[in-house]
Amino acid sequence: METAGNKIKKTGKVKAENQTLSFFTVGCSPVSCGLALKTGGEKMYGWKYVLAVTVFTIFVALIYSMVFAFQTEASYYTVESCMKESGQAIMANGKELKDDMLITASWDFPFGTLLRITNLANNKSVIVTVSDRGPNRRLYRKGRKIDLSYEAMRRLDGIKRGLIQVEVEVVK
Repeated sequence: METAGNKIKKTGKVKAENQTLSFFTVGCSPVSCGLALKTGGEKMYGWKYVLAVTVFTIFVALIYSMVFAFQTEASYYTVESCMKESGQAIMANGKELKDDMLITASWDFPFGTLLRITNLANNKSVIVTVSDRGPNRRLYRKGRKIDLSYEAMRRLDGIKRGLIQVEVEVVK
């Protein structure tokens, strides 16, 4: 195996039957440089490698998000801001958005996950359900992990500010 430049040399074919996978890191980070997967002394390459790294990365992200609380910046959205040409605001889960719902939009959690969101400025908290995808990808890359519904933000006293610092933890 060659780690310079994050390359791995091919040494054999993968035999997937009755093999256990063991993980070890190679290079800088699990996402950018990848994880090398060994099966019975042989290495995985091509689409099998990409699939295994993707599944492992999603698994680690889900476990991390279920075990640990994290802090992030949260914004909110309304029916008016999500209105489509059809005159309806439809969420990613296919249901219609209403301003009085206690929901959140997140890329990190499956639909139906219950999250406790706590406003760090006043310690008010609310339990919301992940029912949509968001925030905008550009804002997500900059660190914003949660978009709250109007009602959830109102209960956290964040409507006037628009953006608040929150702690997010998985309830169920």
